[in-house]
Amino acid sequence: MRTPVTMLRSALGAGFVALGACAGPASRGVPCPQVVHDIQWSMIQPPNGATGVSVELGTIVVPGGPNAPTGAAVFLTPSPEGAPPVEGGTFVAQANGTDAAAVPSLTAATTYTVSASMPQGAAPCPPAAAWSIGSFTTQ
Repeated sequence: MRTPVTMLRSALGAGFVALGACAGPASRGVPCPQVVHDIQWSMIQPPNGATGVSVELGTIVVPGGPNAPTGAAVFLTPSPEGAPPVEGGTFVAQANGTDAAAVPSLTAATTYTVSASMPQGAAPCPPAAAWSIGSFTTQ
């Protein structure tokens, strides 16, 4: 039989465990990735829908700010289908107020659909999410 003191200890112990769970990355000043599915980032470089883009583009640039995809990985899906997706770097905040992600050399005469994918956050952060941010065609 559990005594009132034993039940109180159990309740306090559970409370401390719950508080410990809240002491995850977000409570230590490390923000969780913002998972908001209605955010629409539009590419600045290259502009969405651009044609004749150099295969040596080098970076994808989007507007910065509080809803910027900082920390998200960039993926380029080529068309026509069949070629594997191209993985770029992660978006990093730039001094000029934009976010930029590096991309490798691309294939000529190919249309790429660009997406940003947030990594899985550590508890108590929400799961990963991905957004399409535009497309362009190489020369």
